[in-house]
Formats: sequence, C-alpha cells, structure tokens
Amino acid sequence: EISVFPLLDYLANKDKKAFLEVHKLKLSGFDIFYILTMVFYLLRSLAVTPKNAPDFVKKKLVRQRVNFPPEKIIDLYEKILDIEFKLKSGLLEQAQAEFLLIFLFMD
Repeated sequence: EISVFPLLDYLANKDKKAFLEVHKLKLSGFDIFYILTMVFYLLRSLAVTPKNAPDFVKKKLVRQRVNFPPEKIIDLYEKILDIEFKLKSGLLEQAQAEFLLIFLFMD
C-alpha cells in the first residue's frame, strides 16, 4: 500500500529521494492538495509533538527537529501557503509546485 509518510520522512530528513517519492505518489493517484495537507501536518508535528503520538514517532520527531528550528518551520509554513495559493489561483502548474515544495526542504 502506498503511503504519504515515507515522503514526509524524506522531507524531514532533507533526503532528495523525496523527488522520487512524490512522483510515485502522483502515479498512485495522490492529489497535490492532499500532499500539501500532509506537509502542513509534518510541520505542525515538528513544531509541537502530538500528545497521543506513539513513542517511536516522538523519538523520530526529536531526531528530525534538529534540521528545523522554529524560524525555519515558520518560513516553510509561509512559503508552502504561498505555493498552495498560487496553485489554486492558477499561477503555478502542479509539477512546478511539487518541485518547489520539495526544494524548500532541501536548503
């Protein structure tokens, strides 16, 4: 079964395999807006660990947080909101949005 969670892990680890994973998700029928929603979920989880998260998730988030100080999370959130707005306004094509989304996490 295809899941979006490997993509989120690649993004949080700044792994370029995220480009391949998003392509796999597209081929499986995942919508860019669902992917964006899940990326927002990742950012919220990096900012504040969910109360009911299992221990393995909490440990993983602690490791991933090293790459994401609060200022970086806020910056990413704003930039991804901008990507979503431009997609919905027709100012960005889906392929461009996917590339920009992943590229934001790589710097």
